[in-house]
Amino acid sequence: MNAGSLEGALRLQKLLVFSIISLLVLVLGYTLADDAFFAAFAFGGLAWLMLMPYHATLSVVCAVATFSTALILPFFPGRPFIWEAAALLGWTGCVLVFSFRQYRDEMWDSIFEHKWMLLGVAGYCGVLVFTMMERGVGFRTMGGSQMGGRFYFQQLTCAIFPLLFMMVRLKEEQIRKLFIIQCALSATWVISDVIYSNAPGLFNILFFLEVPGDARNFEMERMKMGINRYQSLAFVSIGFLWLLLIKNKLNDFLTSKGLWLIPASLAIVGAGLLSGHRYTVVIIILVISFMVFTQRLITMRNALAGTLVFALGLTISYGFAERMPLAAQRALSVLPGITVHPDARMDGLSTMETRRVLREEGFKMMSQYLWVGRGFGQSGFGDHSLQWDPTAITYHINQGRFYNGFIGLMVNTGLIGTCFMLLFLLAGSVVAIKVILHLRKHGVDDDFSRVSCIIACLWMANVVAFIFLHGDSEYAMKTFSLQAGLLITCQYMLRDRLREEQPEQPELE
Repeated sequence: MNAGSLEGALRLQKLLVFSIISLLVLVLGYTLADDAFFAAFAFGGLAWLMLMPYHATLSVVCAVATFSTALILPFFPGRPFIWEAAALLGWTGCVLVFSFRQYRDEMWDSIFEHKWMLLGVAGYCGVLVFTMMERGVGFRTMGGSQMGGRFYFQQLTCAIFPLLFMMVRLKEEQIRKLFIIQCALSATWVISDVIYSNAPGLFNILFFLEVPGDARNFEMERMKMGINRYQSLAFVSIGFLWLLLIKNKLNDFLTSKGLWLIPASLAIVGAGLLSGHRYTVVIIILVISFMVFTQRLITMRNALAGTLVFALGLTISYGFAERMPLAAQRALSVLPGITVHPDARMDGLSTMETRRVLREEGFKMMSQYLWVGRGFGQSGFGDHSLQWDPTAITYHINQGRFYNGFIGLMVNTGLIGTCFMLLFLLAGSVVAIKVILHLRKHGVDDDFSRVSCIIACLWMANVVAFIFLHGDSEYAMKTFSLQAGLLITCQYMLRDRLREEQPEQPELE
């Protein structure tokens, strides 16, 4: 076949693919949406069709840039985040990239290198599909009696990210800029939170922004106990702290730059305390701990300086806790011997007790769903009401939410699903450790190296927190898939950089 006929065949193939997918999009939109949403689906289907040649790139760009933001697709059922919709682009993008062989030259090497990670992803998704068939799909919008199908859809859709990042051609500068944009756009959570709580006249803006999940509960806390919490501050504090650590090494905090870096960091973490979330502080501590190892700061001098900074933070916490807002006092109530307002302590202790009870109940249910998980559908699970139920324990159990990733996986996906997810997390952790060791050896002297450092350390922190502390199994694949893709990208980019900096030596005869 000559070049002209081959080009004509490729054009015909593209036309057929575009036509079929456009028809499917319109039919699906008409089926799932009512009249109010038909125009949105029709417009979305048209945009989908026109942008198909760029789906893979758009998926990566939109997903990375909006991952930690409140930005959603307006007027679509379920109010999907933009990065979730980007995962759908990733599926069609993968098909097109494979069809026209536009993938990276090293893609097959990456697939072979990360075969265990991909096996974990594929196996876990297979378990999800089997569980849906056995327990129900959970889509009430399609005529079913259950709810909760969105958890299946989100995880299955987002599972494409590890493979997608192996395929798409990317540059260091793109990843650096997109990650910075992601951190900066975390401020969108504050906008939605403030509007929801204090500006009902601006509610139309919430068509484009998701409201923090606990905003309604926090409003009830404010009215009952006077604890004014903004969940958005947890997201923003983490995002802005990463921005600070992208532009500065940890060692800079121990130089003259520390005169403004340390106060700025304490202010950012302090803002996070106003969310009342102790989990935020735990994640920050875990990430910083991994970064200390990565950036080779474990010396006697640095240990002394770090101890002094830590002591300063504790002094401020213990000395001024009672003068802080109740939300901050709630977050600090876990510290032993600290004096805080009784309402803040009671609210914090009640949450810890609730999660203890949930984990106990989840542990009891593990044997019942050992081989075939209960699934994520939210009906027909029986009555798990308890005598002590001030914080809707029954509701959480029916959702399959036990605030422990391992227990949640065992109950909802069974032993096989848990093993595949743990394989995925283990394989990703191996990549993260390789990135950490590479950076430990070669340094973090530029922005991209520090972005890679944050991504690798954040992966390790999230895995530890998910399994041992606070993990929502219904978001397991959704939580880690994009992070895994970024981790793989950072690994091969750092490797390529090293090859360019150290060209091969001429062979000796």
